[in-house]
Amino acid sequence: MVMQEAFSGPETAPRDYGVSQRLPFFWDDSRDDPSLNHYQAVMDQMGSDAVVNGWAYTDYDEYGPEHFVNQATVRGLGVVGTEKANNLSVLAHFPAKKPMSQSLTIDLPVEQAIHTFAFVMSDGEQIGSVMGRMSNQSYGHFDQVNSYPIAWTVSPALYDYAGPVAQWLYDNASSDDLLIAAASGAGLRYPSQWGGATDWSEGAANAMAKMGLRIATVADVSAGFDVDILSPMLAEEQVDGIFFTAVQSDSQQTREILWHNDEPIIPTRRLGFSDEKTIDEIENWVAELVKEGMVEDVTSDDGYTLVYVNTWSTRLADLEVLEAQLEKSEVGNFQVVRPDILLDLVIAHVPHESVITTDTADTADTGA
Repeated sequence: MVMQEAFSGPETAPRDYGVSQRLPFFWDDSRDDPSLNHYQAVMDQMGSDAVVNGWAYTDYDEYGPEHFVNQATVRGLGVVGTEKANNLSVLAHFPAKKPMSQSLTIDLPVEQAIHTFAFVMSDGEQIGSVMGRMSNQSYGHFDQVNSYPIAWTVSPALYDYAGPVAQWLYDNASSDDLLIAAASGAGLRYPSQWGGATDWSEGAANAMAKMGLRIATVADVSAGFDVDILSPMLAEEQVDGIFFTAVQSDSQQTREILWHNDEPIIPTRRLGFSDEKTIDEIENWVAELVKEGMVEDVTSDDGYTLVYVNTWSTRLADLEVLEAQLEKSEVGNFQVVRPDILLDLVIAHVPHESVITTDTADTADTGA
C-alpha cells in the first residue's frame, strides 16, 4: 500500500494515516511531469495487490484523474481516494466490528406505460467525499425528514478505513437512501484496462459483503460497457447488478441493458451541474431528453433512465427542481424511484437473453 499525496497542493488530510500505517509517500505533479513518469516508475515497483491512496491533480485535462487511475489499473492496482479524508489515523483504529446490511422495503410499481427515472450520487470512491459533502446534512443529504429516492455510492474500503463513518451512514439513512458500491468495487480501477478480472471481481465482492452492498458501480471508458469484461463481477453471488458509468472524457448515451446470469448491467447518464448551476442548465438537460423522446414502457430498455449526478455540485433539492421541470415538460408519463427498485423493475419486466455461467459449462437462457 502506497500513499500518493494529492496533486492539488500541500494537502495534509491523509498524511497522518500514511504515517500511522507506515506507508511510503511519493509526490508527482502533472503540471510539471505531464506524463506522470515518476508515478509510473513507483507503480512499476509495487506488487499487484497494492493500493494507491490519494488522488490526482484535477485541473489538468490531459493527464488528470483518468490518466492517474488508468496507470494504476494497467499494473493491476486499485486507487482509494483519500484526499480530504480527515482523521483516518484515528478512525482506522475503530474498524466496523461486524458485516453491515441494509433492509429496505421494495414495492414494485404496477403501472406499465411509464418511463422510470432513478438517480445515483457520484464520487463515493473518494472517502473524503463520503466523510464530507455526502454525509453533510446541510447539503440535504441523509435527511430523515426531507429525503429523496437516491443511491449513494460508497467505497467498500470505508469499512476498514473509517468504520465509525460507515456505521453513521447506516444509522442515518432514510428509507429513500440506498447504499451501493462505488466505482469499481474494492478500489477504483478501469476493468477494461486490467487483465485480472477474476481477482478484481472476487476482491470487490468480498469487500461489498462486509459493507452489505448488493449493487456495484463500475466506471470505465465506454468500451468497457461489455459483457465479457463485466461478467466476472456478475458471477459473484454478492452482486445483484451493475450500474455502469463512462468516465468523464467519454460520451455514452445508450440505454441498452446488458445481461449475464440473468442480472443486468444498466448504463447511466451523467448529469453534472456547474458550481453556478442555474435553472437554464436543468431546462437544457430536460430539453435534450424531450428531444430524444421518452419511451413509456417498463418492458423496454428505453423505458429507463438511470442518472449519475455529481456530488460536488448537486444537492437533493436540485433533483426536486429537476423533477418539477420534467413535470412541466413534454417528457410524458414518468416516475422517480429508488435505484434498487429500478433494477428490480428491469429484472421483472425487460425480456432478455442471458448467458448463465456454471462451474462446468456456459448455457444460453432466455428470461423475462
